[in-house]
Order: sequence, then structure tokens, then C-alpha cells
Amino acid sequence: METRLSAVTAAILAVSSPASSTAPAAATRWATMPAMPPAAGAERAEIRGITAPSASDVWAVGAWWQTGQSRPLVMHWDGTAWSGRPIPAAAGDAYDLTTVDATGPDDVWAAGSVQSAGAAPGPVALLRHFDGKAWTSVSLPVTADGTSEITDLDMTSPSEGWAVGSEYVPGVSRHSLVLRLQAGQWTRISAPPIDAAGTTLNSVYAGADDAWAVGERTGKNSDGVGVVLHYDGQSWENVPVPDGAGPGQSVTLDSVAEASPVDVWAVGSRCTTLAVAPPSCSPVALRLAGGVWRPVASPGFATELTEVVPRTTKDVVIVGYSGLALLPGSEHDLVQHWDGAALTPEPTIGGVTTQGELSSALSVAALTPATGDIWAAGWTANSPLSHVLHRS
Repeated sequence: METRLSAVTAAILAVSSPASSTAPAAATRWATMPAMPPAAGAERAEIRGITAPSASDVWAVGAWWQTGQSRPLVMHWDGTAWSGRPIPAAAGDAYDLTTVDATGPDDVWAAGSVQSAGAAPGPVALLRHFDGKAWTSVSLPVTADGTSEITDLDMTSPSEGWAVGSEYVPGVSRHSLVLRLQAGQWTRISAPPIDAAGTTLNSVYAGADDAWAVGERTGKNSDGVGVVLHYDGQSWENVPVPDGAGPGQSVTLDSVAEASPVDVWAVGSRCTTLAVAPPSCSPVALRLAGGVWRPVASPGFATELTEVVPRTTKDVVIVGYSGLALLPGSEHDLVQHWDGAALTPEPTIGGVTTQGELSSALSVAALTPATGDIWAAGWTANSPLSHVLHRS
């Protein structure tokens, strides 16, 4: 997804960014976008990726379900309305998309996976490209003897970009998958070995001269530990971070992005894994500043942070969902804002609460580079209508 501002827009926003968290809270600048038309027969739908090259060119991808089978969802906003777009078929029963990114109207990439019922060992990653006229299939250098998944894309030009996810070969533990597009060719890039039973990367961000990736690995006692990887232009290295993981807790980092080359954010969640304790999660927000990673206090209970979108070092938006730990079905859209001093809740327009089910969540967000507008998307429980919010 696109989370980089143009240089001109960044300069304008830096001047207008609030200087202190003591300023009066502003009314929400979030607006609900028109509903996406549901696919015929859809029982529910989820948006898992969004990119917004311009205000009249926004792509959202995910999956919709009918009789228990997932199918790919591709939607496009033309400035007036959402419309579904066809995408090449794949041989399989479960076919969905997890991420999308675009550098312009004639360069859109979407990735996901496909799996046939009963097929071993599991889903296989796939990649599609849109050239402004039609979608085509793109071959990937992934194992043919195991499972693979692409969870995120970050494209910097039509011929340059990154993709991350995970891969599993029978007899070998799950490991991180890093792919790079250079000169129009996708190749595998070696990731640093991590002492863990399984590693998955959930997000990637390509800087001007480096790149970041985050995810989780299985640590001692099968608890999850946050993973942060950094690419310095030559190779990837594992970066220790204070994710706060303790006994009986599992940490997942779901998003990473730069506010500047020396100001980097990673967000996710820390959830209980003890059978004797009620399941609950708390937010994890980490910031690299002054050369050191530190935790940032994030308000909220039963909260999971899913995407971080920096506009400037004093204007960072984080989305996710929150609720009451002991009240299933109380979840709702969540947005937090960093003003250079603290993270504070930002009012939004959320989905409808449905008792007993995840009622409303924001799972992804993207930035329009030329304007700094933010688009956040997610789902509403038991509904084929995914929802999208917009903030100028």
C-alpha cells in the first residue's frame, strides 16, 4: 500500500501539523464513503488491502464468501462511485487477495493466494498486475512443493518494489518470504535467519535508500514475538525491539512505515495466550527516534492496531479496532493520532455493533501522495458490505 507523501505535500503538512497534544480536540474529519456494491450471493466480505494513487483512483482488494468458499474481491473508486473489477481466475476453491499497491492508473499490483479443497499442503501465493486496461498473472519465485503467501506489497515505481509474506516447505518450519522487483524482474532476497519455529512478515515499507519489514515469530512456549527487519541497501538484518512480550502473551506487528528516514513506526497487538485467562489484546506501538526503538503509550482496551500512516513526524495516523475485553461484540473502528507528543483517540464514524461477533474494524489504510488524504477500510460483522472511511 502507498504510505509516502510527495515532497511538496510533506512540506505543507509539516508547517500545518499541530505542535502539541494540548491543543483542543477537533471534530472528526473522517467521512464514510459510499458503500461498495456486494457481489451477487455474497454472505460477507472483507477489505484486506487499499491503495490511493489519487482521489479519483482508489483500489481495494480482499475476499468475499459464498457457501463457505472465498473469492477474490477487487473494487475501484473513480471519484464518484465504487465498482467491481474482474481479475484473472485461478485454479482452486479458496482464492482471495491480501494486498494491493499502485504507482499510477496503469500500474496496479495485487497479491493473495489460492488453494484447492483437499490439496496438500496449503495455499500458494499469486500476483496480478493491471496495466490500465486488463489484469494479467505474474509468475513468482516461490516454492512449488509447499505453501506460500504474500501479505504486503510496497511499489516505488513500475519496475521497482518489494513483497513480503511467508513460506512453508514440509519438514521445514515456516519462514519469512522476501521478494524484490528490480528492472521489472521479481527475485527472492535472503532474509536473516531467526531462531524461531515459524516466522511471518506482515508489512513492508520501502524508503529512499532502505526498507523495513515487520511480522511475528514463534518463540519459547509457542508464544509469538514481534519481528522487525531492516534493509540497509545491501542486506537485511534482524532488529531487536521492546515489544513488551511476556509469558503467556503473543505479539504481532502488522504495519511499519517511515515518517522520515530517522523516524520509523511499527504497530500491532499483544494478546493473552493462557487458557486460564480471558482472551484480550492490548495495543503495541513502537517508534524509532534518535536511533533507538521505544514503546509509545497507546490508549484503549481490547485494542489491536493494524496500520500506521505517517504524514509528517508530528502527524501520524494509526487505525485498528477496539472494544471491551469482557464484552464480545463491542468492537468498533479505532483511529489514534500522533501530534509529536502523544497518541490520542480521534473520533470516527464506525460500523454497527453486533453482539457476539466482530462488529466493525479498520484493517488497512493508505495515503494519497499528492494531497495527504487518508483512506481506511475494513469490514462489518456478518455483512457483505465492507466499509471505507476518508480523511482529508
